[in-house]
Amino acid sequence: MNARVNSTLQVGQLLRVLRRVEGRKKLHKQVHILQELGYPFAERFEYSYYGMYSRELRAEVVSLVKDSLVQEKASPNQAAELTYTFESTPALDEFLDGSEVPKEPPWAPIAKHLNSLHTKQLEGVSTILFLHRRGLRGRELRERFHALKPHLKDIYPRCEQEASSLLAAHVRPAAS
Repeated sequence: MNARVNSTLQVGQLLRVLRRVEGRKKLHKQVHILQELGYPFAERFEYSYYGMYSRELRAEVVSLVKDSLVQEKASPNQAAELTYTFESTPALDEFLDGSEVPKEPPWAPIAKHLNSLHTKQLEGVSTILFLHRRGLRGRELRERFHALKPHLKDIYPRCEQEASSLLAAHVRPAAS
């Protein structure tokens, strides 16, 4: 099985574990955070206006939707902008049950926890982990965060605490 199929299966597995993810942005932040914690999600991320974004992840989700394994529903939010919700389908369960992916992967509990967090908090945590990986700590990290995410300044302490808890609880494998 090629790497593209494996990574699409893993995204499908994530959506099966979560059953429902409210928002494209939220899904991207969850996958990025899981990756930063050392879990084997293969998508490449780049920094964008809303934080970490992966074109590969978007293509994988489009593929899952196209194959009717995941439903993507658009609905207007309070600001009258479209927001997208992803839901796994029985076809996804059947498909994954026929593959070699485990029903409950080791990252499932943390994924469920991340899915319970607000999208803005995930954006903050994802950004902190991105900056942390680049060697920023303490005051330097906070100042850079505030420069990149001024709209999240008020929730920085909560995001920093969440990121620290995640890093402490999940020992990352050594970089190869």
